[in-house]
Amino acid sequence: KREVVVTALGCITALGDTPDAVFDALCAGRSGIGGQGPFPGKGPVAAIPGGPHKSSDLALHAVRQLGCPPGPVAVVGATTSGDMVVGEEAYQAVLDGSDPTPSFIWPQLADRPTQIVARELGFTGPRTTLSTACSSGAAAVGIAAEWVASGRVERAVAFGADALCRMTVHGFGSLGAMSDDRARPF
Repeated sequence: KREVVVTALGCITALGDTPDAVFDALCAGRSGIGGQGPFPGKGPVAAIPGGPHKSSDLALHAVRQLGCPPGPVAVVGATTSGDMVVGEEAYQAVLDGSDPTPSFIWPQLADRPTQIVARELGFTGPRTTLSTACSSGAAAVGIAAEWVASGRVERAVAFGADALCRMTVHGFGSLGAMSDDRARPF
């Protein structure tokens, strides 16, 4: 097996959009949890400035930070809800008496962030998308590392991207995992 080396990191979060900014914010004890956000009555949420966002927008922004040149680069994307916000908007249009256009299906598919990153950045290697709930991002890093270690690819980009949507908020709410105050694990 070949050695695998992480050469760059990128991110966009409620605490900042560079790894250094996020690390500094965490060390300073700051929280990304803000006000009620777009889901009244569901507890405070982390909000990325300039939102709402789609997962594909977030993934593209973070991966661009890597500065990886186009070419035969593998892309291993990870998400739980993909761009579900598009589907939610289409469903709301139906509830409001409008007919959403048939093109609403493509934008909400879970693999959309992976496809957008590969297309927009010119990555022509193999690609796959994982959706294993909270472990998706870690699993993507593992698969990308295995592809490089095994010699299947020379370079790989791995990412996890999820934007806040009603499905996620109400899903965690139905599990009783939402707090009326800031979360304080442990």
